[in-house]
Amino acid sequence: MTGFISPAGSTFEQSLLLISIIVLGGIGNTWGTLIAATFIILLPEKLHALQEYRVLLFSVLVVII
Repeated sequence: MTGFISPAGSTFEQSLLLISIIVLGGIGNTWGTLIAATFIILLPEKLHALQEYRVLLFSVLVVII
């Protein structure tokens, strides 16, 4: 099966998420990127209980780190 990734299949939010993971983890650092990906993907799920403040808390934590 051969396929391709269409630009129409991604959103600005997904692009920003991937760039954030790369910048936080470090471009040449595989372990840092894996840790950053885990942090950025799992953190919003853990903050789901704080629905009103979730985006604010996530943004502040990303800026701090």
